[in-house]
Amino acid sequence: MASPRKLPAAAALGFLLALLVALTLPLWTQGKILAPLDITTNMLAPWNAKADGARPHNHWTSDAVTQYLPYRLFIEKSLKEDGYIGWNPYEMGGYSMAANTMATPGAWTMELHRVLPFKDAWNAGIVAEFLIAGAGMLVFLRSRKLPWLACLIGAAAYMLNSQFVIWVHHRWALGSFCWMPWVLWSALDRTSWRTPSVRQVALPLFLALAVLGGSLQHLAFVLLACGCLIAPSLTNNLRRPLASLPAVLPLAIAFAGALAIAAFSLVPQVQGYLANNAIGHTRGGIGYEFGPAQPFFQVFIIPAQIWPWLLGDPSTIDAFRGFKCSYMSMAYLGTIPMVLAIVGIFRKGMPAQAKWLVLVGLLIPPTPLAGP
Repeated sequence: MASPRKLPAAAALGFLLALLVALTLPLWTQGKILAPLDITTNMLAPWNAKADGARPHNHWTSDAVTQYLPYRLFIEKSLKEDGYIGWNPYEMGGYSMAANTMATPGAWTMELHRVLPFKDAWNAGIVAEFLIAGAGMLVFLRSRKLPWLACLIGAAAYMLNSQFVIWVHHRWALGSFCWMPWVLWSALDRTSWRTPSVRQVALPLFLALAVLGGSLQHLAFVLLACGCLIAPSLTNNLRRPLASLPAVLPLAIAFAGALAIAAFSLVPQVQGYLANNAIGHTRGGIGYEFGPAQPFFQVFIIPAQIWPWLLGDPSTIDAFRGFKCSYMSMAYLGTIPMVLAIVGIFRKGMPAQAKWLVLVGLLIPPTPLAGP
């Protein structure tokens, strides 16, 4: 029998699990797959011949059927036939799948394709990552001594935030940032060099999982989130930079360890990126699609972070485009959590790291970069 102290934790985790099961029930009862596939019956030839005039209701869905599902299909075939992620002979005269950063070849969910049918491996991996995100945020918020109800609301809001849902079939947003609450939980523990805590030892592992779960593009956002943890110390010690070492050094060492763990996947991806650049196969270099002005326009759409429908939607008037943005760039957590987060910036009692995370989240578009 669970002790009274553990009952709230069990109940909160049970609620998150029940919520996920309810939201994903069609996956298990109707044989659905968690990727928007309207395009396979409504738009592209030869499937559009069977559409009977039906019109698609999803906006940008071609990536699922033309890229991300095939990536995993090829990788599954390679894992089962070769035992590792190797060569894809079916595209562009052949290429190394281990170097395809957008396929997230180092993600732990790839291992599910060794033992499960494709659809089950795809669905189970995504659902597990949602649960990892929710459980991680629950553990992190509780470690900050917040009430259980506030922790549960925050965990549910983070678990189902718009970036995870909208980009679900791309895999790198959820696959990377589902681990960030665990990174925060580990990184904000006390540092002891003689007797490191379990959280301190686990930090490089959680960072490595976050790096491996995303693409090279998303690594920039992992670095940015980690930077928010040391930003208060850096800004408070501008005239004495060495005074920031106690805050910077543990995280830097942990990140170095994470990169070493993830090197088996990162090195081929970096090599692939450099090789693509060498032959001129780029999408305009590193940075945002609309150039360096894109983050500047983010300031003007902060109200849309709270009420995204203020700027319309792709089915009616998509005013996001006027601000060099799109609804897919929104990191929407729900109106009430967003209002509370913004109000928290102006409260003295809110931790400095939390303020930095909120500010950066509001001002920096989490949209995919033009490269690498």
